[in-house]
Amino acid sequence: MKRSDSHRGFVLMTVLLTTVLLVSLVLGFNRQTREHLNLSGEVSAGLRAQLAARSAIRLAMQSLLSTQDIQSAEALKERFDPDEPFRQNETTCTLRVTAENGKFNVNALLDGSSKPIDRRVEQLLRLIDLLNRQPDRTRSLRYGIVPALIDWIDTDHEETVLESVAQDNRGAETATYRRRTPAYRSKNAPLQTRDELLLIRGIDPKNWLGDEQVSGLRDVLTIYGTERIDLNTADALVLQCLDEQIDSGMAQLLIQRRTLVPFESLEEFQEAAGIPEAVISRITSRVEVDPPRPIYTITCDISAGDVRLNVEAVVQVEPAQQHMSILEYRESSLLRR
Repeated sequence: MKRSDSHRGFVLMTVLLTTVLLVSLVLGFNRQTREHLNLSGEVSAGLRAQLAARSAIRLAMQSLLSTQDIQSAEALKERFDPDEPFRQNETTCTLRVTAENGKFNVNALLDGSSKPIDRRVEQLLRLIDLLNRQPDRTRSLRYGIVPALIDWIDTDHEETVLESVAQDNRGAETATYRRRTPAYRSKNAPLQTRDELLLIRGIDPKNWLGDEQVSGLRDVLTIYGTERIDLNTADALVLQCLDEQIDSGMAQLLIQRRTLVPFESLEEFQEAAGIPEAVISRITSRVEVDPPRPIYTITCDISAGDVRLNVEAVVQVEPAQQHMSILEYRESSLLRR
């Protein structure tokens, strides 16, 4: 009798252990299955976001090819407001287009012999002053950005010193960047991508991007185009940096006028805000109203499930050939938890 009870107890224990093992295996399988399904869902959302972003970029490119005036591009008007998302292939999208020709081209700081152009240097210093005067700015930009940009682009290995600036007037060559982690060298050649700007002393993600209250350097600087600034797309700060006699009131008048009808000549620009003839004479060689090869940055933000994708494409329009070239393309994704 005792032997029988002992046998039943052993069987019961074996059954219990087997049940616990099976339950553990099932739970583990369920967890792995859920993780696999979640991963599959994330991959699917990522693919949807990528396809939607590329489709939106193509839409913008087609519309820009048909008209160089982004203010009147009907196919884009409803989709250019980043505060008004639209649906695209089961995703939520925002689309923004900015004209690079309306910004200050830092690659044009130097002449053909790799020497700084004084009037361009003064123009960039004035632009930094204007950025620093923004009411909500809490962190000032330093003048040292200008000689550091010059040293990054010029072909020599000597630090630039701006005699017209009393403080923070020295540039930065390889010795400065070798102290960083990881270390790197000064390029000593023109900038080819905008990401390179973040390698230059004095430029960091915060002052490059700006925020909702203040403009970032990316809003006013470019590496594309020529030294001429497009008067039909330049923002108020860039218009003011053209000459010290162009104040904020004039800049706003100019923007209001071109919003109604784009400028077709420098004379129309002058008449719109009563700009003195002497100012026009000084800026004539630095401005234009109809860039022959317009350059735009198309920015697309896509949300699909827990995946967010940001795409930026810099494109150049070739109106005569009815062709568009992609100069720069970048995708970055973020998984929200």
